Amino acid sequence: MTSDSESGPGEGRTDRAASSARNATARASTHTLLGPLALLAASALWGGMYPVMKRALLETQPFTLITLEYLVAVLVLLPVAAPRLRRTPPTILLKALGMGLLWFGGVSLVFLGLRETSAGLSAFIVIQTAVVTPILVGLSGGGWFDRRLGGAIVLVLGGMAVIFLLGEEVAFAPATALIALAVVLLSVHMIVLGKLTHQAPAPVLVWVQVAVTCGGAAVISFFAEQWPAVPSGLGPWTRAAILYGGLGSSLLAVLLQTLGQRITPVTHVGIFLSLESVFAVLLSIALGVESLEARTALGFTLVFAGTVLAQTGLRRESAAAAVEEQLELQAPL
Repeated sequence: MTSDSESGPGEGRTDRAASSARNATARASTHTLLGPLALLAASALWGGMYPVMKRALLETQPFTLITLEYLVAVLVLLPVAAPRLRRTPPTILLKALGMGLLWFGGVSLVFLGLRETSAGLSAFIVIQTAVVTPILVGLSGGGWFDRRLGGAIVLVLGGMAVIFLLGEEVAFAPATALIALAVVLLSVHMIVLGKLTHQAPAPVLVWVQVAVTCGGAAVISFFAEQWPAVPSGLGPWTRAAILYGGLGSSLLAVLLQTLGQRITPVTHVGIFLSLESVFAVLLSIALGVESLEARTALGFTLVFAGTVLAQTGLRRESAAAAVEEQLELQAPL
């Protein structure tokens, strides 16, 4: 006769499977949170670059500034990336080169379009990567986004519209189409990066990307811009932009994006990366350049709600997948 405190082998196996499933859920939740946090940190670094870049461009030509920024990133990362570059297959390096060209093309088109487009409209167009990226994934057979992600996109875009378009002067020109084209290139870049993050080390992908951008900007700047004397001809804001951009937005932010996309579905990446404009406004408010109005507060609320909704759905999907995988491993043969 068996007492109530005793259990058979089947019950013990079930208890172990349940415990493993709970542990898998906890690990998946933590792991899933790291991806969006890395992407948000990248957005914050890019957003912090806006006020610095705005002042630096009064002193220096845009492609000259891009060249010097990315040159810092190339030199700093080279000692880490060089040993890994030699071990990376040529086919992966070729794909990384193409990814770098997409990034350089997107960044360049945004700069060109900004000259004749109002800042608010430019920011609103750029954040359309949150919509274009999952649409391109769906068209390529990668699956369409669900209602939760769709609702999150609507909330984020609604909040952005309130912040950047409502009550603001909207100026657009034929060059505005360049920003729209940049959105497509940056969205394709996200998709390519999402695939390459599992095929090559992050330092290799980042170094190739910043090297391509540096080289492309250097070619354009040498032929189309007047270079200042370096370093004596560089203004204080230009020097700040080179250091912050080279180490922060051009190196650390791109590295965070690469690591974040490794553990975040590409359909969700656009939402988190689109918040760089919001971080730029927050920094401007913190520095006293802009004031927090009721309209801006409403926009921030909508953006925050959309971000939380996207992250909640992402954690549930990852946790469910982890539990299912763990139960399959625990199941008897």
